Amino acid sequence: MNKTLKQKFKIIGAVISVGGAIITAVGLMGYNSLVIYTGLWFADFVRTAGIVLCASGVITTSVSMLPPPKESQPVIEQNKPILQISGHLDPDMIREQYQHLYQTEYAYISALSAPHDHIMQGFDMMNRYQDKLNVLIKQNGAAALSDTEDVLDKVEQQLCQNVRKLINIMIVSSAAEPNEVIDAANTCVKDNHTLLVSAKDFMTAIATYLNAQGDDQGIDEIQIYKDVLLKQLQQQN
Repeated sequence: MNKTLKQKFKIIGAVISVGGAIITAVGLMGYNSLVIYTGLWFADFVRTAGIVLCASGVITTSVSMLPPPKESQPVIEQNKPILQISGHLDPDMIREQYQHLYQTEYAYISALSAPHDHIMQGFDMMNRYQDKLNVLIKQNGAAALSDTEDVLDKVEQQLCQNVRKLINIMIVSSAAEPNEVIDAANTCVKDNHTLLVSAKDFMTAIATYLNAQGDDQGIDEIQIYKDVLLKQLQQQN
C-alpha cells in the first residue's frame, strides 16, 4: 500500500469513527427519547448503526497503519557445476555425466568399449571398498581407525577427478576423431587401477592389524600403505 492510499484510509477511517461515535452517543444518551418519538425499532437501529460505524472506522484506520508487506526475494537456483575445479565432486553425478557422454557420442567406437567397462567397474569397486572398510571398523570396534575412511574418500575424489579429465576431453573432441579420447580413457583406466590396487592393499593391512589385535608392526604396515596412497594421490593430482 503506497503512502497516498494509506493517508486516504486514515482520513476515511477517522471520519467514519467520528461519525459512528456521534451516532452511538446519540443512540445511547437519547435512547429513551428516540423510543418515544420514533419507536423501539428505529432507536435500536440508530444505536447499532453507530456502533458498527465506529468499529468500521477503527478497522479502516488500523489497516492504514499496517506495515507494507515484504517483497518476496527471487529464489536463485544455485546448481553447483558437475565438473567443478575445486571442492567436492559428486561421484554419482560424475558417473552419470560420463555414462551419458559415452552412450550418446562414443558408444560405437570399439576401442573405447574396454576402457569404458573398466571405468564403470572402478566406480563400483570404490563403493564396495568404502562399504567394506566401514563394516570392518564398526564390527571390530576400531573407532581409532576411523581416519582410514578419510583416506578412501580422498581416493574416491581422485578417481572422480581422473574421470572428469576424460569427460572434458570427450566434450571438446568428437567421435569422428576419437584418438585423443581413446588415449585419455586409457590413461584414466591406468591411473584409477593404480589407486584401486593400493586401496585394496591398504584395507588388507587394516584387516591384518585387527586380526593381530593391534600389534605395533600392524599399525606400521597400515601407515606404509597409507603413505603409498597419499603419494599416488599427490602424483595424479
